Amino acid sequence: MRQWFESAVRQLSDVEYSTLLVFMAALCASLLYCAYAAYRRYRFISGTATSRIRSAAQGYVELKGRGEFMPGDELLSPFSGSRCLWYQCTVDSKQKQGQRTTWTNISDEISDNLFHLVDNTGVCVIDPENAHVIAELNRTWYGSSTEDRSRPPETRSMMVRLGIGSYRFNEKLIRPASAIYALGMFRTLQHTASTGFIDNEVKELLRQWKLHPQKYLSQFDRDGNGKINKQEWQAIHHQARQAVIRTIEANQSQNLLTNPDQSGRPFILSAVGEKSLVLQKKILAMSTGSIAFLLFIIIINIIAVRP
Repeated sequence: MRQWFESAVRQLSDVEYSTLLVFMAALCASLLYCAYAAYRRYRFISGTATSRIRSAAQGYVELKGRGEFMPGDELLSPFSGSRCLWYQCTVDSKQKQGQRTTWTNISDEISDNLFHLVDNTGVCVIDPENAHVIAELNRTWYGSSTEDRSRPPETRSMMVRLGIGSYRFNEKLIRPASAIYALGMFRTLQHTASTGFIDNEVKELLRQWKLHPQKYLSQFDRDGNGKINKQEWQAIHHQARQAVIRTIEANQSQNLLTNPDQSGRPFILSAVGEKSLVLQKKILAMSTGSIAFLLFIIIINIIAVRP
C-alpha cells in the first residue's frame, strides 16, 4: 500500500501535484472550519441554561416554547402554500459538462417574518434574520420545469421523487404550534405612550361604545331616564381613559430575541429538541474534525514523498 501511494505521487505532473495539494489543503481548512463552528454551537447549546420569558435576563439566553403567528399575521410557503412561521425554498438546475452532472442554485428564498415564541410565563417576538435554523420539515423533489415547485413529493409521481428531472426543489419549514428551541440575544423594549396618543385612543374607544349604547353606556345612566347627562358623561370618559391606560400598561414592554450581531455567539432557532440538537452538533464536530485530521496526515505524507 505504501509503495503504491509513493509511486502514484511521483507519477503526478507538476501541475497535477500542485493542484492536488491546493485542493486537499482547501478541503482540510473547510472541514476544520465546519468542525469548529459545530463545536462552538455544541458548547453554547449544552452550556446555556434555559430561561423563562418573564424572568429572562437581558442578554444572551436560551428559550423553549411554542411557535405562533403574530396577531393578524400569516405566512405561506411559496412552494407548497403551507402555513408556516419560517421557510427556506431553493431551486437547483441540473447542468451537464461532458459526462459530469452538477446542480447549480438558481433561487434561494428565506423568510424574515417575525413570529411569537410562547411559554407558560410570557411571549417573546422572534426575528429570524441571520439565524442558524434547523427546520421541522425538510423535503426535496424534482421536476421538468420551475412550475413543478408547487407540487411537493406527496402529489408527484414515483419517478419524480426518485430524482428524474432537470430541476431540484427543496423546502424547509417551521410550522405553527411547533416546539421551538431558541438561543440568541434577548431584549425587553419599553414603549411610552404620549398624552396625544392616549387621548386619541380614548376617543376611539368612546366611539365604539356609542355604537353599542345598551351594552356599554346603560350602566352609567344612574337616574334611569335613558339619557346621559354631564356628570354621567364625565364618569364614562373617566372609565374609558382608565381602560385605555390599563391596555397601554399591559403592552408597554415587548420581549425580542435577535441575532447577537458582533458578539460572535451563535443565533439558533430549532424545531429539533435540545438533546437531539446537542447530539447532532457533537457528532458533526467529531466527524468533520476527524476527516480534516486524516486529510492533514495525507498531505504531510504527500509532501514527504515529493517535497
